[in-house]
Amino acid sequence: MALEVILQLDIAQENRGLLSPVESDLRTKLKRRVLGLADIERARTRQALCVINIKLGDTNTKIFHRRVNVRRRKNHI
Repeated sequence: MALEVILQLDIAQENRGLLSPVESDLRTKLKRRVLGLADIERARTRQALCVINIKLGDTNTKIFHRRVNVRRRKNHI
């Protein structure tokens, strides 16, 4: 819904050149909210994948240790 409103405001900006201060403020607020929600969704997905990886590591220690060693090598200076 918010993305549709942002799209409509972008189209209006292209057609008219400038948005009114109210429209510009609304677009800014919606854009911030959408980006904030996207960050939250990305973090939730990453946490869910970590849980899945831990479960896989519990059943298959070779995969778990391989991932740990790759991370250790990557972090080592």
